[in-house]
Amino acid sequence: PTITWESNPSFSTQEISSEMNVDLKVTSPNGIQSFVIKITSPDAAFTALLDVMVSEANSSAKNNGKVVLDLTSDVKVAAALKPFGVPTGTDLLYKTSVDFSLSSLVPMIGSVARTEGDYVFETTVTDRNGKSVVPSDSKIVRLNLSKKGGRSHSAAFFIDWHSRDYGLFAE
Repeated sequence: PTITWESNPSFSTQEISSEMNVDLKVTSPNGIQSFVIKITSPDAAFTALLDVMVSEANSSAKNNGKVVLDLTSDVKVAAALKPFGVPTGTDLLYKTSVDFSLSSLVPMIGSVARTEGDYVFETTVTDRNGKSVVPSDSKIVRLNLSKKGGRSHSAAFFIDWHSRDYGLFAE
């Protein structure tokens, strides 16, 4: 599997803004089996908001402080993200190419979060062919959020592609 970001091909640090383009293209020649985003946030309110969007098994309390957005099989996540145009469930499952936009969601970090620090999104896509992609194919997207009063935040999206026949990537 591969990921491209046309407006930022080098995945360099970007300032979070209301007009920001975080339109990604996911390509998986053998089809997507699983698409999971693990989110770590220093902001308790932001984490609590995310916890409401996921099933109990995927909550921060059950995952060492990380909220797990299982986009392919958690129906609660699908219901929460569908209104924002984020592909979930059958929009992803077995697809070989998917447009994946975070443009409507990323600016919300600044409107909800009040705590300075890193907001980390670890994304793991698992495909159906059973081959692992080498670690050099991982990419980190850093987004910097400036708050009024000189406070700033940053968000890092860690994108890690794994090719496996089974569901979630085990750490």
